[in-house]
Amino acid sequence: MLLLLGVVLAGCAPSVAQSPVDAPTGEAAEKGQLLGSLYQDLFVMSEAEDVAIQDCMAQKGWTYFDGGVNLDEASSNKGAYVIDYDLAPREAAEQGYAFYMERRQRLSARNRTGEASKRHRQGLSEQQHQAWQEALDGGPDAEREYGQGIGGPSEGCVVEAYKEVRGPEWQRVSVLHYELQWLNRTAMQRVRADQRLAHARDAWEACMSDAGFDVDSPQAAVDRFAPDGEPSQSIGHDPSPAEIDLATADAKCRKQAELHQTWTDLVSRHRANVAMDNPDLLGEWAEYRATFMANARALLGDDTVDTVLDA
Repeated sequence: MLLLLGVVLAGCAPSVAQSPVDAPTGEAAEKGQLLGSLYQDLFVMSEAEDVAIQDCMAQKGWTYFDGGVNLDEASSNKGAYVIDYDLAPREAAEQGYAFYMERRQRLSARNRTGEASKRHRQGLSEQQHQAWQEALDGGPDAEREYGQGIGGPSEGCVVEAYKEVRGPEWQRVSVLHYELQWLNRTAMQRVRADQRLAHARDAWEACMSDAGFDVDSPQAAVDRFAPDGEPSQSIGHDPSPAEIDLATADAKCRKQAELHQTWTDLVSRHRANVAMDNPDLLGEWAEYRATFMANARALLGDDTVDTVLDA
């Protein structure tokens, strides 16, 4: 069956000529990479804060579920878009869309940690729950003021953890990382609107059609085999023959249409452009990043932080 599929794919429409995407260099490349690493940076910061909150709550006599550092989840930003993956034909022929299905399972495992915390709180009396909540966020008054970015006079473990990890300017860091996330979204909007990506996607779709598959995007291809309901409790994926066929065609058409390469080149280019439009914000973030990364290393250890950043 796969041999026949390869014969069909050989007749796919030729890839369209792509407009060259100039790779960013110098300061533009540096700031673009800094913007591109935002997810991993925030992951490190959040995990360190969870450890700090857990320690703080324990000192106050309460249990806080943080679930530990999930290194598998550290790379999940690469799965924000199926097109992020450079799906190799051999991998597709052996594993189908395992890369994406297993990512869903890992995120589900993360959500189950939150459910464990919820069940723990449900086991507390109303008075105990109120005391637990006050230990965490400082109580209703502090929570209201914290929501305004101020922090209350009786700050709970959340604000204490923010100060421990983000440093004395923790409030500015809180605002700044949202501003940078907005810049990232702006860059991705420009990528999706770029005609060079549209041309590559059209070539991919034509190739898939020639191979006998009516799908309009890599995400739509994956979604055909995404499990319904709650993913499995265990990490693993057993692809069906139909999934193998589709994934194999997908992988070959991605390569022929230069879809993944066009996507990654455009992401780098537009991130660099957006970053250079906002150099002061990226420069400010670089300074704060040095502080919270040093604090995160003290809480998580160098090996854990390096693994996340390299994911």
